[in-house]
Amino acid sequence: MSKLKSQIDSLSKNEYIEIFKIIKMNGEKFSQNKNGIMFDLMKFSDKTIDEINNFINYIENNNILVEHDEETRNVFRTLIN
Repeated sequence: MSKLKSQIDSLSKNEYIEIFKIIKMNGEKFSQNKNGIMFDLMKFSDKTIDEINNFINYIENNNILVEHDEETRNVFRTLIN
């Protein structure tokens, strides 16, 4: 769970909002105050944890694809110039 927590902590605001949507959609308990949204991963159902893990895996894979695409574009830019 600590790995999952650190992964969530490193997300962008938009990605964090998507995690919150998963939590809310699955009816998990959370609290909200001026500092943000708080939740206890240890109390979440296996289904919610799986959905969060799947979303984080999607983000990581997407980031790899974006990096690869940027590298390819840079190679083409170098060849053109």
